[in-house]
Amino acid sequence: LFQATCLQALKAVLAGKQTADQAWEIMEARREELLVSSESSKDLISSMVMQVLGEPLEKTNTFASVNNEAATYDHLLEALKAKDTLLDVMSKGGWVDNFDETFCNPWDPKSATGFLQTTERVRMFEIFVKRAVREHGDAVDDAVFDQIGQVRSLLGLTESQGESEVSAVFRPALEKAMNAAAVEMAEEYTPELADNMKERIQAVIEQYRLSDDTVRDVAFDFYSEAVETISAKSPA
Repeated sequence: LFQATCLQALKAVLAGKQTADQAWEIMEARREELLVSSESSKDLISSMVMQVLGEPLEKTNTFASVNNEAATYDHLLEALKAKDTLLDVMSKGGWVDNFDETFCNPWDPKSATGFLQTTERVRMFEIFVKRAVREHGDAVDDAVFDQIGQVRSLLGLTESQGESEVSAVFRPALEKAMNAAAVEMAEEYTPELADNMKERIQAVIEQYRLSDDTVRDVAFDFYSEAVETISAKSPA
């Protein structure tokens, strides 16, 4: 009975029919009515939070499985919004220290992400990052990267997993910059041109927060050819 009340209250908040304060008051009143202890109520409420948050993630996974990029992106944004709303409700009780670790632990089968395979979570994240690039283009900024980080955490991916996927998506931008540099310097090398190309490449690295490993990997593909070309054009 208590969980049914919690579930109804949480869904009402997500639907915009109640405020976080109203939902918490309803749940507290029901808890007291049924003589449920505060400690016991935490586990019961947590279970409902995981269920409610798991629903949009389940829909997201369905779209991701058929590579529907737009729908996957939109539903992950909805899941983030739902998370913020639920966090607001939980904060009324003052007992949530880390929402993602508490409710989105992928290794807990009962959590909001516990039903998802690692490959599914990675796939959803990859699609989100790609869509973020399409949505924002060259305007990818700190706000976009912050949102990407929130999605990574929501999906229970580690920082290294997130960095790997982000680097893979933004790698073509670095390849394009390095290729342009190689072509221009092959046509007419000057120290000034080399410095200019270096600045352009560094700007791409910083804008997309590319890891050192990614930079080294991409640079290796261009280095030998560029050195050979420049050596041929330079005086002995």
